[in-house]
Amino acid sequence: GDASFGASSRESLPRFDALVGEVAVQCLYAFIAAFGVTLLLAPFGGPTVGQLLAIGEVGAWLSPWDAMRVDEIEAAAALNTDGSVSPWVGASVGLTAACAELFRLGVLTDILSPNNGAQAAVEQDVVLSSSAALPSPPSSVSFPHSKSLQYSAAQMEQMRPLFKICGRCGAQAPALVSIVVWQLAIALAEEMYYRGFLQSALRFVASMFPSLPPLLLAEAVPLVFAAAIFGLVHTEFVPEEVAEPSGDGASSDSKLRWFLITGSYGALYGLLFVLCGHTLQAPICMHAGINIGLCLRDWQRMQNTPSGTLEAMFASNVEKA
Repeated sequence: GDASFGASSRESLPRFDALVGEVAVQCLYAFIAAFGVTLLLAPFGGPTVGQLLAIGEVGAWLSPWDAMRVDEIEAAAALNTDGSVSPWVGASVGLTAACAELFRLGVLTDILSPNNGAQAAVEQDVVLSSSAALPSPPSSVSFPHSKSLQYSAAQMEQMRPLFKICGRCGAQAPALVSIVVWQLAIALAEEMYYRGFLQSALRFVASMFPSLPPLLLAEAVPLVFAAAIFGLVHTEFVPEEVAEPSGDGASSDSKLRWFLITGSYGALYGLLFVLCGHTLQAPICMHAGINIGLCLRDWQRMQNTPSGTLEAMFASNVEKA
């Protein structure tokens, strides 16, 4: 019957137009955040984009053609005057943290050994991506004992772009590449805004009040506030009709629940930002790593989900794409 996709439903490559559309939107967000850092923070003593990325004074440039030479960038990084770590160290810390969290959730086991059955529950599927919407799913790759895809309404709305970008792509390598590119763009955009701009701006404002406790004001308050905004924005995926838990508390689409989960991850990214000398490699890599793992796990589950079921799941509100 409809237990797997027919040949006509399979595609050898992801939807390139959908991928480009999603990445373009995220690049625009990242540019706006970087522009805010350059225009509103750097001229007044705040961090530059280059300092946030631990690559020198990029973002303090007065013109796009006035780039620093490689040796100047390396010399600036070597000074390390603000306690920041090297980009490679930050990236390694972020990826290690992402792997640890994916292991805790059981996602790594699900991805690497799908034939042993998935161990991550559906309620752990709240991915920390902020993306829009896009269309359709596959099955040239078989994962015999992996779970089929099951989403709540909010999870389905959040992961609609995954369905549209590589849902029908039955080849694992192209699907993985598309997921990595998409999620790196999301992580860069969100971390540049929430940690690079918002948390840094709050730290900068806090520095104007030296009489207040420095650790509490300069680090804790900006971290918590930025994480709260991060969590609040991600509640947009929860439809209004299921915004509150049911009487038995079984709803996984409570706005409060989504706020607490995503806000907690935002706080973790903010903590990495602080511990790595207010540079973004660690939070970007952890953010992207977790999202990539969850998306790859869900792509595998799409292979085990009947095409009719997937089409029905994502058919509603498809015009939002």
